[in-house]
Amino acid sequence: PSLTISPNPVRENENVQLTCAMTSGTPPITYSFHVGDVMLTSGGSSTYDVTSVQRDQTGYTCAVTDVLGEQYAATSPETTLDVHYIDAPQLTPGSPVTSVEGG
Repeated sequence: PSLTISPNPVRENENVQLTCAMTSGTPPITYSFHVGDVMLTSGGSSTYDVTSVQRDQTGYTCAVTDVLGEQYAATSPETTLDVHYIDAPQLTPGSPVTSVEGG
């Protein structure tokens, strides 16, 4: 199978759709989607929507099983999602800060 991710690249916290395509197989077909070693979903749909993508969610695969069962399952090569992000700014004073109390 092959896996496509749309859109790619994406900004952190946006949504993407994974689509798993297979050229052969005997129904019923089961698709499972994974990020790293974690299964996201498994079922009859060849698409999966990932909501609020995070910067550490970058390597996706899909696995396909047909009527012949798990021993004949096929897994796509890992597809990389390019997640763009900006860290919150850190303010650092340019000189030592002095506090004056009282009055």
